[in-house]
Amino acid sequence: MIKLQGQEDFSALVTYAALPEATVIAYSNQPETYREYKLGRGKGRPRKPERPRTSGAELGFHPDFLVPPAWARAPRIELTFPDFPEANAVPRVQRTLQVRIDISEEDKPRLLADQFEVLLFVDSQFFAEAKRGYLPLNWNWELQQPPPGEHLLTVNVSSFKGQVGVASRKILLKK
Repeated sequence: MIKLQGQEDFSALVTYAALPEATVIAYSNQPETYREYKLGRGKGRPRKPERPRTSGAELGFHPDFLVPPAWARAPRIELTFPDFPEANAVPRVQRTLQVRIDISEEDKPRLLADQFEVLLFVDSQFFAEAKRGYLPLNWNWELQQPPPGEHLLTVNVSSFKGQVGVASRKILLKK
């Protein structure tokens, strides 16, 4: 959506995890994501047989054990403009824009059972936040501040357990 290289006052945090030697990476499963599989048709599938645990000293402490596996992925954010129902359209607006922020139905039980916040960014700059988030969030964006042209609205929904869902949409502001 935006070209990151050459952005003023921009820095990126890139993290990685080293994979074991025997790792197999599979990709290009277009009809279904891993997340959809695990939360949907893969939910009742047989599991691998139980094996004896290693000793406590070898096991160590891993913070990812604190989060249930199905929730160890980012919630899917639904960022829509009700007055412009076409999903991929870039709305051309003048004064205000109706914005609706929600999350997918399969993520609601987990997210709504905990505390979370909703953060808004315009053109990669912090704009506003709702510290104690609620969803769906309906907002009338008054567009007097940004100059005419293309702008990017980004929404982060962050749970207090560290899960972050992100969605972005472009708009074209006419004056």
